[in-house]
Amino acid sequence: MKKITLLFLLFLSFSAFAQFPESFETTVPPTGWTAFRGTNGIGTAQDWTVTTVADDVSEGAQAAFVRWENVDGGLAEDWLVSPLHTVTAPNTSLSFFQRQTFAIDYGSEYTIRVSTTSQTDISSFTIVNTQTEADLPFTMSEKLVDLSAYEGQSIYIAFVMTNDDGDNWAVDNVNMVPSVDLPNCATVIAPADNAIDVPIGIVPFSWEAPTTGGVPTAYDFFYGVTPEAVDILVGTFTDTTVDITLNDYGFTFYWKIVPKNAAGSAVDCPVWTFTTLDSPGFCLNAPGGQYPGGEPFTATDCDGVTSNVITLLGYAGEYSLVNVTEGETYIFTSGTSDFITISTDDGVTAATFGDSPLTWVSNHTGVIRFYSHLNDQCETEEVDRERSFICGVLTSDVPEFANLQFPFDATIEQGETVTVYGQIYVAGLTDVEPNIVGQAPGIQAWVGVSPIGENTNPNTWTTWIPATWNDGHVSNNDEYQANIGTGLVPGTYYYATRYRLNDGPYVYGGTNNGFWDGTTYLSGVLTVTPPPAPGNDECANATPLTPGAVFEDNSLTSSNAAATANVDNPVPTCGAFNFATNGKDVWFSVVVPESGTLTIETQGNGGLSDSVLEVYSGSCEALVLVDCNDDVDFPANPYSRLELDGLTAGQTLLVRVWGYNGAEGSFVVSAFDASLSTGSFDNAGFKYYPNPVKDVLNLSYISSISNVSVINLLGQQVFAKNVNANESQLDLSSLTAGTYLVKVTTEDNLEKTIKIVKQ
Repeated sequence: MKKITLLFLLFLSFSAFAQFPESFETTVPPTGWTAFRGTNGIGTAQDWTVTTVADDVSEGAQAAFVRWENVDGGLAEDWLVSPLHTVTAPNTSLSFFQRQTFAIDYGSEYTIRVSTTSQTDISSFTIVNTQTEADLPFTMSEKLVDLSAYEGQSIYIAFVMTNDDGDNWAVDNVNMVPSVDLPNCATVIAPADNAIDVPIGIVPFSWEAPTTGGVPTAYDFFYGVTPEAVDILVGTFTDTTVDITLNDYGFTFYWKIVPKNAAGSAVDCPVWTFTTLDSPGFCLNAPGGQYPGGEPFTATDCDGVTSNVITLLGYAGEYSLVNVTEGETYIFTSGTSDFITISTDDGVTAATFGDSPLTWVSNHTGVIRFYSHLNDQCETEEVDRERSFICGVLTSDVPEFANLQFPFDATIEQGETVTVYGQIYVAGLTDVEPNIVGQAPGIQAWVGVSPIGENTNPNTWTTWIPATWNDGHVSNNDEYQANIGTGLVPGTYYYATRYRLNDGPYVYGGTNNGFWDGTTYLSGVLTVTPPPAPGNDECANATPLTPGAVFEDNSLTSSNAAATANVDNPVPTCGAFNFATNGKDVWFSVVVPESGTLTIETQGNGGLSDSVLEVYSGSCEALVLVDCNDDVDFPANPYSRLELDGLTAGQTLLVRVWGYNGAEGSFVVSAFDASLSTGSFDNAGFKYYPNPVKDVLNLSYISSISNVSVINLLGQQVFAKNVNANESQLDLSSLTAGTYLVKVTTEDNLEKTIKIVKQ
């Protein structure tokens, strides 16, 4: 019986020793291993476990893994401890493969600890190796820890990660292996140390592996801009050659190669240096490559003035491909002051170079490279800039006279326009037949508007409206006209005319019969005033809607421009963002048809971009919410629609419309229900002319026209007439120039709305 007991104890003793290698292919911790937390007990959510992530496994299908943890009150300490192992020569080095996960340094610490007495008594362990996140690789790599000091002793080996919101640690293939010596340093081959003529572009770097010390398994390549700080890691390489692209001329480069193996990295390796060639005066390097990619750019206009924009998103250190023609003059521009190089042979030589803008008469037909750099040192910059060119020679033809004829000042309401006239005289052209009564050739004209409040030189303005020849003016001068005011918000603007003769330089016309000079011959002054508040700004003045069978039957164009919110009205229940401070609502009313159902909808017409619609019953003094809609289908349809049922026939509903977040402008609104479908307006039997109209608009229909109303784009009725006849003439001479809607109602209550332009 004693012999049996002794054999059993011997078996247990043998089984308690570590069986290396350990590849964690069963579980973590494996049999005989243990895992626990540090003495503070912090970090209970994470512990050593199995990982099957391919990047975390050195060999096989699994590895040991511990994850970071965000803790309070101290640091999380995760222990993974081997069984007892006797260190025996020659296998006196601990070998394992490891990696971390994140590139950012979160302050984790990784230690290897040894105890000769206990697997679980933390106080008995001694730290024999410490690593930080700066030491750990991002791919599974072998690490050696020298344990020769414990040769002949039985030890427990602990893997301990300490962190707070730190990194991860993957460990695989733990083993005891023969010790490996550190490698010695490498010897430089190229570029030669202290060389001063290294060309830019792709530079081959090479070095000779050390012939003494441990055999390197990889080489860390470091560089710096001073010999004291060569600590920027370019990369880790297994070969003794690597190609690196250098883009800067006259640049002094410091570098060193540090061989390494599982035992660690070589120490005190020398720093080598070289300097690239001085700039040749041109730049044919392009670290950013071709941009934009694809086919070469072809100019759309070579008139000597039009800017052909290749890209607005170019960087310094790129090139663009451009089609050019021999003998043509080109002015290349990049950014505000970039250095430009032109090459006609795919970047082998420079055809011309210099600061932007660069003028070049092409000696080549075909594709060129248009290089942009920050300066003549060929520096790069990843900041957006425009790369463009002008081609062609601007003619010197200019008129003898140009002006801003009329008016010198104008005041319009927002949404209105005013016609501006200018005249130009070219001797022997505008004053001879047939051009005295006809339009002289070769003349282009515009009317320009300044940015709001800026009385600046017109040649800096960007808003130019093409002007048309005025056939009603006959003299030695040709007269041109254009309408301005569209899209302008209230404020003060300045306007002038602009002309070109035979694609020559621009000239500008000012007041007082002369070329604009800013002193005597000035810009006109345009004052844009806010429009008056709409008539239906208040609930009490709601505009009636006539229900039709479909939206188009009785749709009404309206506007909320200059509308204001009444603080006595309730805050809307939808789409009310900033309504309290920026609400601009208008009101409508509609009577519910016999069906008790009604759809109320808004649609866009190029004005208001996003509407909101709310419907009430009751009275203006006691509004009762029926329903509210912000968008039909945002962003596809940002307008509003309510389909209402269960209403009381004959009931009056109050409809409130506003623009989301203070938006304002014109829109179309309608109330309709299919039950109201009746006869339809006979479009073929309706005639109106002329359009545009100066004074009288003629109307005719196959049946009697009851009444006609004219509405501006703000939704205001500006003209009305009872007709009661098949034909009518409307005297619209009193209306200001602009666009209007004419609503025709027949004796059968059929309606037709047309759009006219009043000159």
